[in-house]
Amino acid sequence: MQKDFKIAVLLDCYGELLTTKQRTVIDLYYNHDLSLAEIAENLCVTRQAVRDAIMHAQIQLVETEEKLGFVKRLEQIDSALHLIRSAAEQLPDSQQKKCILALANLNKEE
Repeated sequence: MQKDFKIAVLLDCYGELLTTKQRTVIDLYYNHDLSLAEIAENLCVTRQAVRDAIMHAQIQLVETEEKLGFVKRLEQIDSALHLIRSAAEQLPDSQQKKCILALANLNKEE
């Protein structure tokens, strides 16, 4: 399950770098939970062609993340924001409200 989620996240971040066919196939497989046979039938291709497209797309997504690291960086930022939010909850009420508002503004900018 974790691996499936990781590919779905990479697809959201780097999907536009894939070919239209790769993007369509991997989206149907990971985000719409279609089987290889269902995708093959819908796209009028062989099951093997679907499997190959998924494998190539996965490799390209993982290699792109290894080179650029955007998803890793976003995870680090999210983790840091969680720590800041936890620390802010320990502050007196007046300061806590300011920190929570500042964090909420950061979330709006995303």
